[in-house]
Amino acid sequence: ALDGLDANYPCQIHMTWAAPVTQQDCGVTKYIVYYDDNSGGYGKSVEVGNVTDYVLDVSDLNACTYYVSVSAVNAGGIGPKAAETSITDTVVPGKPSGLTAVNVNGVERAVNLSWDANTDCDINGYYVYVNGSQDGAFDTAINATIVTKEITSYTDMNFVPINCNRYYYKIAAADSCPNNLT
Repeated sequence: ALDGLDANYPCQIHMTWAAPVTQQDCGVTKYIVYYDDNSGGYGKSVEVGNVTDYVLDVSDLNACTYYVSVSAVNAGGIGPKAAETSITDTVVPGKPSGLTAVNVNGVERAVNLSWDANTDCDINGYYVYVNGSQDGAFDTAINATIVTKEITSYTDMNFVPINCNRYYYKIAAADSCPNNLT
């Protein structure tokens, strides 16, 4: 059974499995967990000891869906892989904080934005939204491509002033599942 990729196990998969029925003197000595972001790929593996409960860190893959299998190992060698199971990240990333907006001196229609880095381990980057009303909808990002997770700033250039009104900005974090935005 798999669970995780949530508040209890961020970027981790909690796995449990049943020990195989073995003949006397051929007992399991350890298990190998196989995992990848491609079904049947199993580009990664980890030896987990003689346990049937394990928390697998998958932050190195930064994927949306993870595929997992496990094999038992005994004195005779590595047994066959168990049936593949998968789990999908459905948790929306946290909202970035610390947004500041500063007019660029000497440049008409330019605002420098900066924010604190999002602490989610599976963050891909950020989208920037602007609206002429604080209560208005922030429907369309003004950056055509995602601002990568290593960058926490953006300059809004050539926005169209609306009767000298105040502008309101919002930063949304995006994770590996492109529909997970906040």
